[in-house]
This record gives sequence, C-alpha cells and structure tokens, in this order.
Amino acid sequence: GIAMSRETMIAKRDELSYLVGVDIWRWQERVGTSEKGSYARLNYYKVKPGMTAEWARMESTGWKLLAEAVAKENPGTAWRAATLAMPGGQNLPYNAMTVDAFPSWAALGKGIQARAIWNKVHPNTDMTAHMDRLATIVERPRIDVVKLIEVMGK
Repeated sequence: GIAMSRETMIAKRDELSYLVGVDIWRWQERVGTSEKGSYARLNYYKVKPGMTAEWARMESTGWKLLAEAVAKENPGTAWRAATLAMPGGQNLPYNAMTVDAFPSWAALGKGIQARAIWNKVHPNTDMTAHMDRLATIVERPRIDVVKLIEVMGK
C-alpha cells in the first residue's frame, strides 16, 4: 500500500497534476506486480453494446494466460483488465481497459514476443483468429504510456 495519509496523497497528486476528472475502474483480472518507477501502457477500449461479458471472457481466457507466462519469466511485468464503472453511458469514448506494465523504459520499448508466447500457452488456439474475433466486439481508440509514480496494493 501507500505509506502516507490520504491528505498527503491528495496533496502530492495535486502538486504533480491538475485533476479535471476521475474514472472509476472495476478490475476484472490481475496478473503480476509492478513497482514505483516502472512504466505502463494503458489500452483504452470501446466495447460494443452488449459485448462486455464476451470481451472480459476473451481477455480472461486469451491474453491473461499470455500475461501470466510473461510475468513469470520477467519480474516486474504485469497486466490488468478493467471495465469502466463510472462515469457511464454510450457516448463515452471508452468503457474498458487493459494495462501492460513493464519494469523499465527499455523493457517497454522491447515489448514481448506475443505470438511465440501465445503459441506456447495456447497451442490449440490460433492467435490471429482470436484477435480477429476480438476486433469484431471492441475498438481501441486510445493508448497512453505513463510512468508509475505510486503503486497501491489490493
């Protein structure tokens, strides 16, 4: 957890940024751990109406297994899948997210050998077919890269 009071954390946040809005996310899956000072790629998704459960199932049965293998081989690598709890509404540009965390800028730049790892953890599932199916239920309108200045536990 964070070793500071709520007031100190808010003061630090306000010192580092200007808060204009807050998204509240509900984590669906968590793999690995990340540390303060590491980097994360935030993949924002717009899941089509009525397809959120299918998206979550595909992330849980598809990418999660790949993320587990990566986290096991590369400490400090993590992955999360989340759905947007608030705000809500069909007009939002995104309603789901995955987070790929890397222990360093170099590791983020290097990325992972997704297809090779996929073939190891999913020997009977074609990655292209899985990703093509995913593309029919979700769009990715935005990707951000951030440096983690604080990390909270469960």
